[in-house]
Amino acid sequence: MKFFNFFQSDFDHSIRRRFIALILVLFVGAFFTKTVIQLYQKSKILGVEREKKELKLHALISERERLENEIDFLKRNGAMEREAKARLNLKKEGENIVVVVPAEKSVAAVAESLPVEISFQKRFGKLILWMFGF
Repeated sequence: MKFFNFFQSDFDHSIRRRFIALILVLFVGAFFTKTVIQLYQKSKILGVEREKKELKLHALISERERLENEIDFLKRNGAMEREAKARLNLKKEGENIVVVVPAEKSVAAVAESLPVEISFQKRFGKLILWMFGF
């Protein structure tokens, strides 16, 4: 039963103190190691998040530059009018719009694809069909 004699008074007092100090050092070391590992894991997670944020920032910066270039283009003389005509199918008063239909598309299909009032499209389509005997 030497183990039970370990904590008895005949055991050297300085050895007992060293043993207790060793146990305390091991506990503190284990706690410190655990804390360091947790901090390392958090720093890796934060690094990944930072990279994602930087990628998003670069994407937003390039989008801003694209939009600024588009604004500069539209500020030039006549560019806004050309864009309005091209994108929104707008026209000035007195202007006539001519639609060139490729041979493989029917006139009715082109009439339906134009962004005009729906009732006008239906009437125009019926007129075209009536004119060509469909």
